[in-house]
Amino acid sequence: MNAFELLKQAQAKKRKTDIEGSGNQINKHKKYELKRSRNFVDRWCEGRPWLINENDKMFCTWCRDNKVDSNFVTGTGNFKLETVKQHEATKWHIYYAAKYAKAEGEAPAVKCLKQLLQQDAEKLQHKFRTAHALAKHGKSFLDFNFICSLDKVKGLDVGSTYCNDKAAKCFVASIAYTERMKIIDKIRDAKFFSFSCDGTTDFTGEDLECFYIRICSKGTIEDVFIHIGSPESSSSEDIFNYVMEMFKTNDIDIKKLVGFTADGASNMQGLKTGLAARLLVDTPHLVITHCVAHRLELAFKDAIKASSKSMYDRAMTLLLGLHYLYKRSPKMKKSLKRSFAALNQKQILPTRVGGTRWLPHVSKALYTFFKGYSAIRQQLENASHANPKAEGLVKLMQDGQLMVFLLLLKELIFHLMKLSLYLQREGLVLSDAYVRVEATKNVLAQLDKRKEVKEAELSVQTKTYDDQPLVFKGQCHPYTIISKLTQSITNAMAIRFKDNEVVDATSIVSFANWPVPKSVSIADYGDKEVELLASRFDQVLKYADVEVCECITEWTLLKTQVYKRYSKELVDQQLTWATVNHGCSDLGNILSLIELVLSLPATSVRNECLFSTMKLVKGKRRGRLTNSTLDDLLLIAVQSPSINDFDPDDAILHWMVCVCSQIVFQNVQICMNISFCFNVNFEIVLFMIPNI
Repeated sequence: MNAFELLKQAQAKKRKTDIEGSGNQINKHKKYELKRSRNFVDRWCEGRPWLINENDKMFCTWCRDNKVDSNFVTGTGNFKLETVKQHEATKWHIYYAAKYAKAEGEAPAVKCLKQLLQQDAEKLQHKFRTAHALAKHGKSFLDFNFICSLDKVKGLDVGSTYCNDKAAKCFVASIAYTERMKIIDKIRDAKFFSFSCDGTTDFTGEDLECFYIRICSKGTIEDVFIHIGSPESSSSEDIFNYVMEMFKTNDIDIKKLVGFTADGASNMQGLKTGLAARLLVDTPHLVITHCVAHRLELAFKDAIKASSKSMYDRAMTLLLGLHYLYKRSPKMKKSLKRSFAALNQKQILPTRVGGTRWLPHVSKALYTFFKGYSAIRQQLENASHANPKAEGLVKLMQDGQLMVFLLLLKELIFHLMKLSLYLQREGLVLSDAYVRVEATKNVLAQLDKRKEVKEAELSVQTKTYDDQPLVFKGQCHPYTIISKLTQSITNAMAIRFKDNEVVDATSIVSFANWPVPKSVSIADYGDKEVELLASRFDQVLKYADVEVCECITEWTLLKTQVYKRYSKELVDQQLTWATVNHGCSDLGNILSLIELVLSLPATSVRNECLFSTMKLVKGKRRGRLTNSTLDDLLLIAVQSPSINDFDPDDAILHWMVCVCSQIVFQNVQICMNISFCFNVNFEIVLFMIPNI
């Protein structure tokens, strides 16, 4: 036998590898599992008061009571201890476990346990209150270090651990988690909701989208911040996928969605592929709204382009030039202050006309310009010999046509500014916004009778303003200018604020539109509107267990009770839907329809305001702040209670269960001893013991 044959025989006798052996074991395990009959084991309930067995299915009573989307709510027949432990580790179960543990903490034994651990609990409370204050006011996590040191100097016992910026970040995450869960509970309890969306770019160049949700509960409207994050891109498809994922993550039922509002960007309001169009595919009843505050600004810009663009550009050049001249030159700024002092006037510096896009900023810039006109012009005339910019600006201030245009523009923008501020109010209803727009159009039509227009006419006649000479080149007719401006802005507003039957129907939720008591129009008031709204939202109303066919009947009953019980409040314009809900709670179907209408958003102003807050939170020195941490900080800044009203107990419980769980479970034996001595649920002991 040669060497080759010996080698073949050796290879034929090769032993099986470990992998092949383990494969056989896996197959045997599968066969065993198929034949095995699994049953519920009673000892699984030990330390798990939430676990029950009904009709050969396991349920979690805590999650079932709160309608969580889980197999343990509908019932699972997978009788494995591993399945039970996996459910224990889910986000929602941990959240409700902390809440129920806190409720059970009122037992006498647990009160004794709390007293034993009161000193440690006070240490945590001090630290959590400090972390909340830092997040509430946009301060750095690094400030947590010296504040803890300061507390020690003051005599407060804050312990020697968890006093650094890393601990502060963990505390903030737990605070944000508990606040977010409270918000999500509100959304889940509401029958309907709408959301607004807007995007921005931070100083690092990252695209961010923020989301607010509007709900109405028992007649009270609430706009809540839910999330800020970065989609894959700013395209409508990626934003849509991001929105759907956000709803799924937060367990928000999209079937309750009734409204959406955003600015006029193509990725939001595009007719074919915008975010609004994609949402309409699954929710055809959705009411899409272009933010009314943005529409007003666009209407103003349209009017200026159509009537007097060149004159408006010169006006903005003057106002912006004055602002930057005094902002960037300390010498010119001090000289202006001396000019105000010489004229015995209160100093006022020119403000920026640009920046944020709301009309009130333009109105303020015009006000400060005319308030300090004499002092500003005097200072510029003195500085014009050595400063070319001052020379150019003073020539614009001496231009009679431009000054007349600014006087008329000031009066026009004053009324638009008041409208803009009204459209930015919290809890604004769509119908109220449209009514106020119509009222403003009527006011603009009578501007030629205002004293400011007469003041402009007087400046033309005397060729002066504020005793300062003006230079007029050609004819100037103030009444013609104001008539052209008002006509242009009225037409632009009519185009931007088109009539909509659904918006018109929402007028029934505004008590200002209701007929006066004992009016003959009361009998039929709102019947057509209720029919239209009930037909439009038939699907979502039925999903909320509303009997749509009863809405008309209950609407008549509601009107009768309102006029009989609240006539005085209705006449005095002090009646609210919260009051009506309390007094007419038996009319649940029509009140649900009213809540749906009140849930429709009119503006995305809150999103814009959040971006201003974001600039304060994520400053130039915090460029490495992650999106998740930014989300937590903004949630605390805009949604959490004030420093005086903040209760850290829920956040402490979450921190001990989730963040500090590894340290807590190192002391399991201690927990078991305490549980045995005090006859307390073992899980509650784990919740209550911090390691400081």
